Amino acid sequence: MRASPARWFVSAMVIAGLSSGGCGLLRPSVTLTPIGISRVSVDEMPAQIRGLPHNGAALRIDFYSTPELLSEDIMYVTDNVRLCDASDPDELLRGMPSPFFGEKEIFSPRHREEARALVPQRRDTSTHFTYSTYVYISHTEEPGSPGSRYHPGYDLAKHPRPLCVAVELYNGPHEVSRTTNTMAFSAEQIAAALRSKR
Repeated sequence: MRASPARWFVSAMVIAGLSSGGCGLLRPSVTLTPIGISRVSVDEMPAQIRGLPHNGAALRIDFYSTPELLSEDIMYVTDNVRLCDASDPDELLRGMPSPFFGEKEIFSPRHREEARALVPQRRDTSTHFTYSTYVYISHTEEPGSPGSRYHPGYDLAKHPRPLCVAVELYNGPHEVSRTTNTMAFSAEQIAAALRSKR
């Protein structure tokens, strides 16, 4: 029994998809392990984000990654932060540039190369690097428009809400992007972090 031309076409498209856009499916998954969340002052932030309009403080989320984000051979590494209790799970918060490895953002290959240059040559390879993502404590709503997405308004200092944090690994339009597991921080953890420094 011969396959129809339509079936051959569909099969060819599936193979082409797996060989280009599906490459992301064949890469190993990345798992994040939370270390903690804390309120940080301007002096405790990387120099790159100190000048942003964050009213002098932000939340910093520290975590480990397996495998290491610094070793990822991809185009972009971005944070993905949302309110866990939002009705729309795709409704992301307005982000600061992150994640960071110390003072270095690890967004692009160049950034990750610069960060790797700071790693001591004789380090204990059994220990994980610590990465950090920074989150505005409050932000005004930003309506969506052509070329930009909607970002909800919120104020965690007045109304602590649970935060869900993941990292997206993106290698261009011809590859499926990968998203790590999600680290969840309860409203109680957010409130405790905000009380930690005043």
